[in-house]
Amino acid sequence: MGLCISKKVDNTPVRNVKALKPAIRSKERDQIEYDKILEEERLKSKARKLEEYLKEEKAKYDAEQQEPRVLILGSSDSGKSTFLKQLKILHGNGFSMEELEKAKRSVVFNLFAICRKIVTESPSEKIQSYFNIEQLTIEEAKESIPVDITTTMVTMWHDPNIKEIYKTFGDMFPLSSIYFFDKLEQVLNSNYVMSQEDILLMRSVTQHISDNVFEIPVNSNKLKLHFYDVSGLKYHRKHWVAYFENIQLIVFLVAISSYDQVLSEDKDVNRMVDAIKLFGDIVNHPLLTQPDMVVFFNKKDLFDIKIQTIPLKNYFPNYNGKEFDSPDAIKFFKQCLISKLKHEDKLVTFHSTCCTDTKMMSKIIPSVLHSVMKGQMNSFGV
Repeated sequence: MGLCISKKVDNTPVRNVKALKPAIRSKERDQIEYDKILEEERLKSKARKLEEYLKEEKAKYDAEQQEPRVLILGSSDSGKSTFLKQLKILHGNGFSMEELEKAKRSVVFNLFAICRKIVTESPSEKIQSYFNIEQLTIEEAKESIPVDITTTMVTMWHDPNIKEIYKTFGDMFPLSSIYFFDKLEQVLNSNYVMSQEDILLMRSVTQHISDNVFEIPVNSNKLKLHFYDVSGLKYHRKHWVAYFENIQLIVFLVAISSYDQVLSEDKDVNRMVDAIKLFGDIVNHPLLTQPDMVVFFNKKDLFDIKIQTIPLKNYFPNYNGKEFDSPDAIKFFKQCLISKLKHEDKLVTFHSTCCTDTKMMSKIIPSVLHSVMKGQMNSFGV
């Protein structure tokens, strides 16, 4: 008997592929159009967000432009950075642990630089035992200072011969360096935390222009102020002009104790002569005719000591006041600055200060800002 195999026949009509192509192309066009619409919506949304962001930033910028601005000016080493530190202590949040640790490293580096300068530049034979300091370059010291070098630094400062050699360098080193050398072993301790006094006394060289915002109490209100700190070195002063617009007040610092010193960047120029000339350039600058000016005769504590033994007339022959008299000497410098004024209506007030004295500055800062800016308070809603 034969086997019969049945084959199922597919009666589904076969579509014409050519007939389907227009429909496929139509769907593709629809998908492309749909994707295009989505992309356009995405770009519009992004543009709206960007526009909103720019509006918010402009509103912030416009509001910030209405906030009073104070420009801190003066020659190098006049106390501008110390004044700013006092503002941070009194009207900011003080200094973070990170900032204190950074300041500590800066102090140790500065002391190393002094020790290295003594070793490399002093002709005395008494420094031969400290030559290992010379082996570490300044650039290497910026990264880290080995323990054997810091040990040598401590030994150096305990050596009476080195202290005598140190004196021969005169005013080349900051006055505060002796303060830190005397407590070097303490500072080198890994657990040592820089004190407020340390921060105020350490030498801080301003390398760039910074905008610092503080809220200063005036009467029963708080006035939000921008303080611009700039480098006082002669070759940096050309950059100041960019910050001369929209300034309400200038705080000009003069280190009156420097009347017997020369500029670190120009040994032929007396520091006080430079400060008097700089004051004239600033107070008469065409972009600074509107803002009032406060002059701080700073470092008065050092001046009061120095004036007792170093006659002012040795450096300013036209001084006719009492010899070794601090009030007369300050009056003389005040007249030197006033003589530079070309606009009689320019308001300039003078204060004798010691920017390292927090108690003194806590009283001076609000009173100065209130007395000088009282005519502008209403404009800023205070």
